Amino acid sequence: MLQIFIPSYLFQHLYTHDEFREVQAQFRGKVNCITRSKHSALGYTVYKVVEQVSKSTFNKFTVTYYVVAAEVKCQCLLFESRRILCRHGLRVLSFERVNKVSSRYILER
Repeated sequence: MLQIFIPSYLFQHLYTHDEFREVQAQFRGKVNCITRSKHSALGYTVYKVVEQVSKSTFNKFTVTYYVVAAEVKCQCLLFESRRILCRHGLRVLSFERVNKVSSRYILER
Protein backbone atom coordinates (compact mmCIF):
# COMPACT_ATOMS: atom_id res chain seq x y z
CA MET A 1 0.00 0.00 0.00
CA LEU A 2 1.12 3.55 -0.72
CA GLN A 3 0.42 6.69 1.28
CA ILE A 4 -2.50 8.65 -0.23
CA PHE A 5 -1.21 12.01 1.00
CA ILE A 6 2.12 11.68 -0.78
CA PRO A 7 2.67 13.92 -3.79
CA SER A 8 1.68 12.51 -7.15
CA TYR A 9 5.30 12.59 -8.38
CA LEU A 10 6.05 9.61 -6.15
CA PHE A 11 3.83 7.56 -8.48
CA GLN A 12 6.19 8.39 -11.34
CA HIS A 13 8.29 5.22 -11.06
CA LEU A 14 5.12 3.08 -11.11
CA TYR A 15 3.74 4.26 -14.45
CA THR A 16 4.80 4.99 -18.00
CA HIS A 17 5.22 8.69 -18.85
CA ASP A 18 1.75 8.93 -20.40
CA GLU A 19 0.10 7.13 -17.49
CA PHE A 20 1.91 9.35 -15.01
CA ARG A 21 0.67 12.48 -16.79
CA GLU A 22 -2.87 11.14 -16.43
CA VAL A 23 -2.30 10.43 -12.71
CA GLN A 24 -1.06 14.01 -12.27
CA ALA A 25 -4.16 15.33 -14.05
CA GLN A 26 -6.38 13.32 -11.69
CA PHE A 27 -4.58 14.70 -8.61
CA ARG A 28 -4.91 18.26 -9.95
CA GLY A 29 -8.55 17.74 -10.89
CA LYS A 30 -9.67 16.63 -7.46
CA VAL A 31 -9.49 20.25 -6.24
CA ASN A 32 -12.50 20.98 -8.49
CA CYS A 33 -14.58 18.29 -6.76
CA ILE A 34 -16.97 18.64 -3.83
CA THR A 35 -17.87 15.52 -1.86
CA ARG A 36 -21.27 14.94 -0.27
CA SER A 37 -22.40 11.79 1.51
CA LYS A 38 -25.65 10.39 0.15
CA HIS A 39 -26.18 7.38 2.38
CA SER A 40 -24.40 4.71 4.35
CA ALA A 41 -25.09 1.06 4.92
CA LEU A 42 -23.19 -1.73 6.60
CA GLY A 43 -19.71 -1.72 5.09
CA TYR A 44 -20.07 1.02 2.50
CA THR A 45 -20.96 4.67 1.93
CA VAL A 46 -22.29 6.17 -1.27
CA TYR A 47 -21.09 9.67 -2.12
CA LYS A 48 -22.13 12.24 -4.66
CA VAL A 49 -19.06 14.01 -6.04
CA VAL A 50 -19.77 17.22 -7.91
CA GLU A 51 -17.03 18.34 -10.28
CA GLN A 52 -16.97 21.91 -11.56
CA VAL A 53 -15.77 21.77 -15.15
CA SER A 54 -16.48 25.42 -16.02
CA LYS A 55 -17.98 28.50 -14.38
CA SER A 56 -21.53 27.21 -14.77
CA THR A 57 -21.09 23.53 -15.66
CA PHE A 58 -21.06 20.80 -13.05
CA ASN A 59 -20.82 17.03 -13.54
CA LYS A 60 -22.12 14.67 -10.86
CA PHE A 61 -20.65 11.26 -10.13
CA THR A 62 -21.66 8.55 -7.70
CA VAL A 63 -18.75 6.99 -5.83
CA THR A 64 -19.14 4.00 -3.52
CA TYR A 65 -16.58 3.71 -0.73
CA TYR A 66 -16.08 0.22 0.73
CA VAL A 67 -14.99 0.71 4.33
CA VAL A 68 -13.21 -2.56 5.13
CA ALA A 69 -11.14 -2.67 1.93
CA ALA A 70 -10.74 1.15 1.77
CA GLU A 71 -11.58 0.93 -1.93
CA VAL A 72 -13.77 3.04 -4.18
CA LYS A 73 -15.85 2.47 -7.28
CA CYS A 74 -16.83 5.49 -9.36
CA GLN A 75 -19.49 5.62 -12.03
CA CYS A 76 -17.03 7.34 -14.40
CA LEU A 77 -15.29 3.93 -14.68
CA LEU A 78 -11.85 5.44 -15.35
CA PHE A 79 -10.15 2.81 -13.21
CA GLU A 80 -12.00 -0.03 -14.92
CA SER A 81 -11.20 1.27 -18.41
CA ARG A 82 -7.72 2.81 -18.02
CA ARG A 83 -6.52 1.35 -14.68
CA ILE A 84 -5.98 4.87 -13.30
CA LEU A 85 -7.72 5.98 -10.10
CA CYS A 86 -10.03 8.90 -10.93
CA ARG A 87 -10.18 12.31 -9.24
CA HIS A 88 -13.61 11.47 -7.83
CA GLY A 89 -12.29 8.35 -6.12
CA LEU A 90 -9.21 10.24 -4.90
CA ARG A 91 -11.51 12.90 -3.47
CA VAL A 92 -13.57 10.34 -1.55
CA LEU A 93 -10.44 8.61 -0.23
CA SER A 94 -9.20 12.00 0.99
CA PHE A 95 -12.61 12.79 2.49
CA GLU A 96 -12.52 9.47 4.35
CA ARG A 97 -8.98 10.27 5.53
CA VAL A 98 -7.59 7.05 4.05
CA ASN A 99 -3.84 7.05 4.66
CA LYS A 100 -2.93 4.29 2.21
CA VAL A 101 -4.29 3.22 -1.14
CA SER A 102 -4.73 -0.42 -1.97
CA SER A 103 -2.07 -2.03 -4.14
CA ARG A 104 -5.01 -2.80 -6.45
CA TYR A 105 -4.72 0.79 -7.68
CA ILE A 106 -1.01 0.55 -8.51
CA LEU A 107 -0.17 -0.71 -11.99
CA GLU A 108 2.72 -2.91 -12.86
CA ARG A 109 4.60 -1.74 -15.94
